[in-house]
Order: sequence, then C-alpha cells, then structure tokens
Amino acid sequence: MNKYFLLLLNQNYISYYFRLSSKYDFLFTEDSQSGYFTAQSGYTPLLEYFSNDHTKWIYNWENFEKNGAPNCRWIIEDNELYLTEVFLYSGTSFFEINTDTVPLEDIFPFKVENNRVFADWTSGIYTLKTGEEEKGGLFPAYKEFKAKDITYFRIENGVIIEKYTIPIDFFKNKPDNIEDGLKKILEELELIKP
Repeated sequence: MNKYFLLLLNQNYISYYFRLSSKYDFLFTEDSQSGYFTAQSGYTPLLEYFSNDHTKWIYNWENFEKNGAPNCRWIIEDNELYLTEVFLYSGTSFFEINTDTVPLEDIFPFKVENNRVFADWTSGIYTLKTGEEEKGGLFPAYKEFKAKDITYFRIENGVIIEKYTIPIDFFKNKPDNIEDGLKKILEELELIKP
C-alpha cells in the first residue's frame, strides 16, 4: 500500500512541476490588451498568496483528490488587479492538458466579491507578454506563442502604480533615452545595468 501511495505521489509531483509554467496565466487589461501574465518569480501571481511555497498550495502533489499546477485568469479594472478564474493543470502529455476548474470560494472563502478576488497580496513587478499563437512547423498540433510586446507593471497591494509597454525587440534596438520609471524597473529585473 505504501509503495502505491509513493508511486501516486511521485506521478502527481512530476505532473505538477511539468505543468507549472510562466505562459499559462492570462490577463485582460482596461485598454483591450491581453496576454500571458507572470510575477517576478516567473510563475503565477497566485502562488504569492501562499508565499511562493508550493507546499502551502492546497492542490499540490500531496492532494490525492484534486491536484495540479495553478493556472489563472486575471483582469485589470480601475488600475486594480483581480483574479477571476483558477484552473488546475496536470498530466504529462505534450499535446493535451488535463484541466480541472476550482471555485474561487474554495481558495478564498472570505474574499470573493462579484465572482472575483481583489489581488491585494500582489506587490512588485509583473510582466504581460502580448502576441499570437503560431502552429509549429514540425509538430502542427503544437502551438508556440510569439510575443510582440512586453508590458511591465509595478503593483502595490493589488493597485497598478506604473505601466510601461515596449516592443519585443527593445533590447536589440535599445534607445539612448529610456523613461526613468521603465529604466528603474529594467534595472531591478537585471535586464539592463544601472
């Protein structure tokens, strides 16, 4: 029996980390931008609610009933960040993702209002990559995301303080004069030298 549980735990663990990705969370902004949204850690900002400790994520590999890597949908309204949906991604197939929906009330029993949660735990620099999905040449069933723009947000307790959008080739053709706020963000992310 112990061997069976260890095998199941190992499969859940592998599936969890295989599906933990920086290109799953989706954000819709007030100015009709949408794309993949990540925290400085490179993963979903939801994990920051759990202090980026995966063992505190209630649907991690140790949960035998329901487990998976968190995948979220976010919106920005009135310069505030809201979480609107949470899915669990699992499985190790390249062409298919096992998806399970999690009600927001299960994760945030006292924070849900109007079917969304104000992301007041988010503080720092966050990235939104906008672009298009393109079919792979060798594997047509596999789609690859091609980013065209990157938007950097500075957020404090769920409120957007600063926002800067640059083209994907910004670092190849870096301008001589960069806005002070953007420059500070890029320095903090160690994308340019001070």
